Amino acid sequence: MILPKAINQIVVILFFVNITLTILELFFDYINQVKRDRFEDKQSFIIGILYNITEELGFGIIGLYALSYLSSQSFNLIFLSGPLGWIISIFLADLTYYIMHRTEHKVGFLWCYHATHHNSSEYNLLTGYRLSFMEHLIEWIFLAPLILLGLSPEMVIGSMIIVAQYQHWIHTKKVIRIPLFDKIFNSPSPHRVHHASNEGFLDKNFGGITLIWDHLFGTYQDEVFDVKFGITRNVDTKSLFDVLINEWRIWWREKNGS
Repeated sequence: MILPKAINQIVVILFFVNITLTILELFFDYINQVKRDRFEDKQSFIIGILYNITEELGFGIIGLYALSYLSSQSFNLIFLSGPLGWIISIFLADLTYYIMHRTEHKVGFLWCYHATHHNSSEYNLLTGYRLSFMEHLIEWIFLAPLILLGLSPEMVIGSMIIVAQYQHWIHTKKVIRIPLFDKIFNSPSPHRVHHASNEGFLDKNFGGITLIWDHLFGTYQDEVFDVKFGITRNVDTKSLFDVLINEWRIWWREKNGS
């Protein structure tokens, strides 16, 4: 799939901005002798590489072909094009991301792969790259309704990429709370809450670009006390394999009562 030139340029720019921000954060921490967990840094980096390799190997193509097929079966209820069409498409992708993200936290099978993004006790821009390859195989399903309504695969996938790329910069402890902005848009403070394992912060702030859906559906939470990062049953291991499959093990045992 080839995205429209302007959208493709925006995606490429966002990608390089995110890479640059990550390098700058690493450099800043190095020169200021900020203590980092080097093992978790390497772990996040490797997981990010695996995510991109599996996408190139074809896992991402599965969703592309499926959405292209669904496009041929579309009800054609939505006819959008041009700049206004893209704005509405991104808005709908933001809502879809909220639904998908919240579902991944609530449905055990989906949480098994999404937990990879949360099972680090560190929180920095490298954490943003902790994405499971299983996302390529499953997340396209949440985009199907937009395709069936009549949006083109290019619009839907391009919009979702923009929603996802936007979120990289919010994985940091270096940006303090931003009054008002934090209430409307996803930013470091509300996303720190999302990555918390504190009891009062669990399953909050699922938004992509905006937090309007969290306000509407009662999942918004301010950062009112210190955050403890990770998940409620963190993986205490140096094995990358265990980090990737531990939640699957737990899910299987609980499902089978063992």
